[in-house]
Amino acid sequence: MARPKTGPSIYDLGAELKLSPGTISRALRNCPEVSAGTRAKVRDRAAALGFELRSPCPRRINIGAVLLGPPAGAEPLLSYATNVLAGMQDYATRANVTISLLQFDADAFDGRDVVRTLRNRGADAAVFFNALQGSRFYNQLNDQRFPYCNVMADDGGENRRLLTIDSRRDACRAVEYLLDLGHARIAVALHFPDNDTTAKRFLGYKDALSKARIPVDDGLVLAPSEAACRGSDEFDFGYHGVEVLLSRASPPTALVTMSCEAAIGALHALRQRGIAVPRKFSVLAHDDSRYAEFTSPPLSVIRVPNRRLGQTAAEWVHRLSLGEQLPAWPDEPWMHAELVVRESTGSPRPGRLPGHSPPNERQ
Repeated sequence: MARPKTGPSIYDLGAELKLSPGTISRALRNCPEVSAGTRAKVRDRAAALGFELRSPCPRRINIGAVLLGPPAGAEPLLSYATNVLAGMQDYATRANVTISLLQFDADAFDGRDVVRTLRNRGADAAVFFNALQGSRFYNQLNDQRFPYCNVMADDGGENRRLLTIDSRRDACRAVEYLLDLGHARIAVALHFPDNDTTAKRFLGYKDALSKARIPVDDGLVLAPSEAACRGSDEFDFGYHGVEVLLSRASPPTALVTMSCEAAIGALHALRQRGIAVPRKFSVLAHDDSRYAEFTSPPLSVIRVPNRRLGQTAAEWVHRLSLGEQLPAWPDEPWMHAELVVRESTGSPRPGRLPGHSPPNERQ
């Protein structure tokens, strides 16, 4: 800590500047949790009073990977997030910066002093995951010019710092693929419907049905409001979602999920019911993971370049934290999804699903 040769103490300096001794001490040590303006004011006044100011020790930039979870506490660290984090770490290793993993309740985060919270956690910049539509904390970040960006989802507002792909187009393509296979009743599982990416994928789902002149059946749209699915994580959501769908009078023959985790839960439920995949029922997931290749059967997916998005996000917020003026957010040829057909999708076979009986046939 910097100490004066003679004269006033940090307590005197604090009284003069109306700051606590702790804040004075942190400002003299150039700690990032104290704003740059306050640090400059304290250090300038301390120098004028004869304090012996030590040069601050070199410190690496720290980028916070901020995971915004649901209020119910369901696990937000899905396969897409682990891949984005891996990409961020790739960049951190090359650029000699650090990555810290921060997790907050999405609703509660809106009511915080966000910049102070991030600074207190040692973050010089932030990459946000799982942002909800209508989030208000972005106003604080913009007003205080805190370096940040979002991966795949943001608040849906106008001042967007978003690295993403065209989720609506890619979801439409996924449903069109299932329609081309001969599926007419295609369900969709929306675990986090307020998430911007999920909302866009749902629009893509409806686009594909509209082009095929198939009306949207609300009974095939799964959301956490379903009693059987409420409060569950992605694996449980997929598992119980299949049970809900098979209870319908006219069940679907295919399911599109927003994650591999939900798809794995669905596969487990179908196997327990004796429903062969893909002969009797098809499952297609968004995102991809290493274990999606090793499910039984291997999952067909819409593969998103999450690792590369993570690398780009870390680079951009790092450059912002260094004061660079960046002209625009990247929109490059690699920023698109890829349909990867494995063995969980196929043409539907006629006949009633095993273990299914319409409600009016149950005792």
